[in-house]
Amino acid sequence: MLKNILNFPEFLLSIKSDLLKILKSSLAKNPIKFNLKLEFTYRRPGVENSSENRSFACPAKTLYAETDLVEKIGQTFTTLLEQEEVYLSRGSGFILDTE
Repeated sequence: MLKNILNFPEFLLSIKSDLLKILKSSLAKNPIKFNLKLEFTYRRPGVENSSENRSFACPAKTLYAETDLVEKIGQTFTTLLEQEEVYLSRGSGFILDTE
């Protein structure tokens, strides 16, 4: 669990550089299938025992040496952020648990 990450976009930004390095290194050998699944805990403020684990995932993509990784990661992050937005817009009152 990463501490001091206050929101979903901040977390994605914090992993972007390392993710790019890992993907570039992997693609130096062969094409790869890539997908990203993130799991977070959400809670309702002021409500005891209201924690809920939630995951967001993007569909698998095939990446090649010539793939624009910055663009693909950007698309993946957008997909994940849209999924979180849909989840939070349901009016549940949940917020990302940063404790």
